[in-house]
Amino acid sequence: MKSIWPNTSDTASAPISESFARACIAAGRAFPKALAQVSAWLQPLQYPGRVLHPLHKAKLDVHCPAASLGLMDRIVGDAALGHFLSLATCLSAVRVAQPNLDHDPRFQRLLEIVRANGGDLD
Repeated sequence: MKSIWPNTSDTASAPISESFARACIAAGRAFPKALAQVSAWLQPLQYPGRVLHPLHKAKLDVHCPAASLGLMDRIVGDAALGHFLSLATCLSAVRVAQPNLDHDPRFQRLLEIVRANGGDLD
């Protein structure tokens, strides 16, 4: 990838970010490595649920909780729109899989977004 993709993220866009996030999920168990390769290209999405739902469906929030939290932190911005059930579901799975991550500032920021939109974790 490094030999064919630009070295700077100057041309990053929401569609590119969503495509890269989906590609990371498609990588399955190689998800953490794929995420490390494209992390600089990820940015907040207007509708992050379109990525969070497949993340949970693939159970990567359970199998790779730290990497999943990293992805969620990159693609869920404060101005995100949509239904936040997928975010709450993924955060709950991360908390169960690796309880110490609920003290991570990224986890706390995302939890505040869930709560600000009327939700909470199980």
